[in-house]
Amino acid sequence: MTPESQNLSHIMNKIRSPFEKLSGCYYLARFTDKIRLELVGELSEDYRPYLFHPHGVDTRFMNCFGLTKEEMIEAVKASANDDLKMAAWFEQRTGLDEEKLNNWNQVAVNLGKQGYPMVKTLLWAKQNLLPHCTDPNIDTVFKAIEWDEGRHTLGSPDA
Repeated sequence: MTPESQNLSHIMNKIRSPFEKLSGCYYLARFTDKIRLELVGELSEDYRPYLFHPHGVDTRFMNCFGLTKEEMIEAVKASANDDLKMAAWFEQRTGLDEEKLNNWNQVAVNLGKQGYPMVKTLLWAKQNLLPHCTDPNIDTVFKAIEWDEGRHTLGSPDA
């Protein structure tokens, strides 16, 4: 295993896929992981500039649910690495209901596609962060994250 693949494996073991759900919600588990790692000084330098970035998924997620950066940080601290506590806080704080959840999940998996938010962000990311990604199936932000972290195989049937 090369040092690069060891580092990638380490990241994947600590930061979940954006497709993994917490409280039935895409991205919450990943966002929680990133904040947890930042709080203990273990978030990779590759990720740090994009944590809470105004054009990133973190901010899109917080805006959708009416959350602030400070609330997310405090909730992650208070959850003490317990996903059930984080989920309970999230559901209570956001008044999570089926409609809100379904709306986010529908938008989230399509971020970056024409007609959805983050088209320019995905284009920029593919040009600047993923210049070797030539797979036309990488057409959403979540798929780009998966590709970058080695979870998405070129030409895979679930592309």
